[in-house]
Amino acid sequence: MASTYAAFSALDAAIDRTKSLLWPFDLGVWLRLAVIAFFVGGTGFNVPSGPSYSVSGDEFAGIGPADIGIPGGVPGFLLLLIVVIVAVAIVFWVLGAIFQFVFVDSLRTGEVGIRRYVGPRAGKGFRLFLFEAGLALLILLFVVIPFALIFFTTGGLDVRFGALMLIPIVLLFIAAVFVLAILLGLIMLFTIDFVVPIMIRDDCGVIDGWRSAWRIIRSEWKQALVYAIVKFLLGIAVGILMIIAVVIAAIILAIPFGIVGVLIAAAGGSVPVYIVLVALFVLFLIVAALFISVPFVTFLRYYSLEVLAAIAPEYTLLPGAGPVA
Repeated sequence: MASTYAAFSALDAAIDRTKSLLWPFDLGVWLRLAVIAFFVGGTGFNVPSGPSYSVSGDEFAGIGPADIGIPGGVPGFLLLLIVVIVAVAIVFWVLGAIFQFVFVDSLRTGEVGIRRYVGPRAGKGFRLFLFEAGLALLILLFVVIPFALIFFTTGGLDVRFGALMLIPIVLLFIAAVFVLAILLGLIMLFTIDFVVPIMIRDDCGVIDGWRSAWRIIRSEWKQALVYAIVKFLLGIAVGILMIIAVVIAAIILAIPFGIVGVLIAAAGGSVPVYIVLVALFVLFLIVAALFISVPFVTFLRYYSLEVLAAIAPEYTLLPGAGPVA
């Protein structure tokens, strides 16, 4: 067992590598990293669950869209809209998985690029997407099925059973979801930070990558535990700093846009003009936020690669990285 925890010793090296890559300033490098950050940041699990209601269908028998003032074509349009939104979300999810490999390739070679890496890494990225989608579905089933059982076995929203009977069950359910969320977070942390680089080094799939990662985690469990804690705290700190920076950027951008808005008002501008102005402001703010995120996401990715190299030298992807002293 190493005498020093890699989670701490890797910090300085990650900072130095981030500075070396991003300075002196190169617009092309920053722009490509901003695009990568956009897709990498879009990979996640946001599976909303709507509220459940216990309502008898007889209460609304005979009521159709026309009876409540909804055009007949609207339900079909809404269905199409939902399908389009889901399809776009899946496309971005797949791209996000692919760009995890693009990001690592860009950092390990020192040549930040997109097109040169997307093609060769599409297969591995799609496998990563399937793994994430399967995990998301599994978690969803673990959440939905117990909730459905609780709901129906307690009579739904029937007040005859009393709210007090539900309190211990709901508290237990919330505790289980909390534990499940922690487990999911750990799985995704080590999947992105360890398994992805292992897949690149060993040219393997997600399952084989996880076998190798699990061997590392078991043999260096203290290192892995400390890393998970430090990475969580770093994520909070980085999130706070990014929010502050984005707020400052929003204030700076609001000044010229506010002046333009005043001039438009003086000229008797219409509502569509204001809508365009607000849309442009939001667009500029998104671009600014992406550029602001570049040093943070770059540092965090370098950091994870440094830690992996420190506790498992056979998976050293960065030049000069190695085992912890």
